[in-house]
Amino acid sequence: MLKQLINKLAQSPDVSWKRFKIGLVCFALSVVLILVGAQSFVLLQIPGLILLVIGLLIAARGYIGIVCYRLSQFKPPKPPPGL
Repeated sequence: MLKQLINKLAQSPDVSWKRFKIGLVCFALSVVLILVGAQSFVLLQIPGLILLVIGLLIAARGYIGIVCYRLSQFKPPKPPPGL
């Protein structure tokens, strides 16, 4: 069951990588909005926090896909002959 889930999530590593990059950009923009809001206009922090959560979720989904792809490519080593 777990192997099937990992294989399902690992089907498209390119899409996972793209999701991770989009989430990372959203996260960076949200940090900028929060910092600008802290310095000048306080109401910019609210969309920054919303964008922060969205960016984290998108990046996490992409990262999970990347990790699942790496796990699906892992093959345990064969035992040496004679053991």
